[in-house]
Amino acid sequence: MIFRMGRKDIETEGEASDALVVKATHENSVMVSKFNSMGLSPEEYVAIMGSYTLGFASEDNKGKKGRWTMNPYVFDNSYFKEVLVGHESKYLKTESDLSLLHNPEYRRWVEIYAEDQKLFFENYARAHVKISERGQEEHLLSEFNEENIVDGGYQENGGQHWARKFAGEN
Repeated sequence: MIFRMGRKDIETEGEASDALVVKATHENSVMVSKFNSMGLSPEEYVAIMGSYTLGFASEDNKGKKGRWTMNPYVFDNSYFKEVLVGHESKYLKTESDLSLLHNPEYRRWVEIYAEDQKLFFENYARAHVKISERGQEEHLLSEFNEENIVDGGYQENGGQHWARKFAGEN
């Protein structure tokens, strides 16, 4: 997936966060209905929830109960492993996190991502682009030439290495 930067309607990181995070009964809770209204499939929704593998619930609570995983500085699939532990986890679990276990389709994806980090990364990237660009197509700026997008990735010069191109090699 190509991520096109440059939304002209969002100027600060805080504005971008407010567009996705809705204040609920627990700090940093994400409303399931917000993501459902964005047209996310179950695997995309669960993948986006995996973003909680990073960071803390609040700046002033950086202990075990203020983070979702053991290492909140590494993006990996540990969030899903912790969700599967449920209330037995040493780390923060919100109602939104635990609700993933009560929905059979969401639980299935939690289990899959807990076992397959590569698939989590792929689905997360696709879902991240989807929610970042949704409804903003007319505001997106891009340095990418559409003819260079091949199989979802960007390949300048038809995939030819730049050194060979300029050396006159084929």
